[in-house]
Formats: sequence, structure tokens, C-alpha cells
Amino acid sequence: MSKALKFLIVAMLMTVSIFAKEPLKTYKEGQKLYVWAVNGMNFREEGKADGKVISLLPYGTEVEVMGQSTKDEYTYTLKSPNKSYYGEDSILPNPVTLNGYWLKVRVGDTTGYVFDKLLLQFEPYLGIISDNKQYFINYLVRNLKLQLVNDELKVTKETEYGDDYYYNSYKQLYLSKDSKNKLILDDSDGYDIDSVWHRGSITIGNMSFQEGLIFFTAIMKSSVKDYYYDYKEDTKFEYELDEVSNGASLNKIQNGVNFEWAYYPD
Repeated sequence: MSKALKFLIVAMLMTVSIFAKEPLKTYKEGQKLYVWAVNGMNFREEGKADGKVISLLPYGTEVEVMGQSTKDEYTYTLKSPNKSYYGEDSILPNPVTLNGYWLKVRVGDTTGYVFDKLLLQFEPYLGIISDNKQYFINYLVRNLKLQLVNDELKVTKETEYGDDYYYNSYKQLYLSKDSKNKLILDDSDGYDIDSVWHRGSITIGNMSFQEGLIFFTAIMKSSVKDYYYDYKEDTKFEYELDEVSNGASLNKIQNGVNFEWAYYPD
């Protein structure tokens, strides 16, 4: 597995949780949203689970909102634990369910209904089939309207057995104009394995925990097919890649979500 792929596994890893019921979300007629269901989502003639399927809308499809969502709640299972992955004697975490409603939308010349929780305002992440770290960073900067406000390079000297060694550490801070969105990158290209790391965090204001889950799950889909997860209901999840502190966590904060990662190469 390449270093870039390992980084992406952590940097874009999301996990699952069980969520409390969320209130009806307000939509604007004519609003443009995008399908963020990695495997696509059903486009139905009626706003109900057994409504006739018109078609399967692929990931990234743009839809136009035609009105407010219905009051008919729908529960969608986003993730179930893989028993073979955990082992026969393991205690399995609960499946992840999303609570949402049916929303009337138009796709091209056709009008129908979709599950609103799988729609986001962000343009589709086209790096979903690659492990390009820089595309991930550029995508966040563009869609969250971030600007680089601090770019720091630090050179560190260490002496071992009479020899001098140097390594560079890089820290970057990006902020949106209102400071609600923040990206911090902390990387090192150390001279040995103990001084190499990739760390970072992204704060997204006004994003619900469920939206954050859907957002990052789609982004990391190409790198991770299955994984262990732990959580505190609708407030925090943690993921461990291995036994050397590689992992990621998503936290619900006062006005949004914060996602942190850390990767130390083997």
C-alpha cells in the first residue's frame, strides 16, 4: 500500500454512529443540491419507501428542489458492521441509521422524490476514485472558501551518535472569511521513521453530524472498504487504523463538526 493511500485512509476516514431524530430541514424552491450516496440513490414517483422507482441517481447528480420535504419520516441504514471483519467472538457495534424525510426534486425534465439526508450542497468530490492528497486539500479549500493565512516551515536539528540530522516540519492554517471553516495541516519529512508524520484537522461550521458523516464517507470510499469503529451517539466517533496511533475522529462541536487525523508511517 502506498504512503499516499495510507494517508488518505486516515485523512478522509469516517465512521458510523446511531443518530437522534433531527427536525425537518428548510429548503428553498429552486435550490441546487447533489447526490452524495456513493452507490447512488433511488428516484421515486412518490415520497414513500415503496414508491415506484423512476431511476437510480448516480453519485454527484445535481437535483433541483421543488418544495419543502414531506412530514413522512424515513430511516436509512448507512452502515452495518461486517461480521467477518470483526471476528466471530467480537462484540459488534450497532448499525448506523439516518433519519430524514422525502423531498420533491427535479432531475432534467422529470420530477420525483428522494431521501433528503443523502443530498448535500457541496459539489461532488471527483477524487473519489483516487488517493490524491493534494486534490483532497484543494477540494476543501475551494468548497469551504478557505484562504491560506499562515504558512510556517521549521527546520529541526537532532544529534545521534555524533551525527547531525535535520528534518523539516510544515504547518499551514486556512480560514474562511467568517472563520467558521478552518483547515490545519501539520506534516514532517523527518530523517527517520520517528520524525515523519501527517496530521491535520478540518472544522466545518453549520454542518450537522449526519451531514459530516455522509460528506467524509463518500470522500474516503475508494480507500477503505471496511473498518473498525467506535462512537458516542451523535457526538463523536473514533477510528483506529493500527496499534501505532494512526487514526481519525469526528466530533460534534457547538456550531458544526471537527474532523481530525493522524498518520505515522510504518
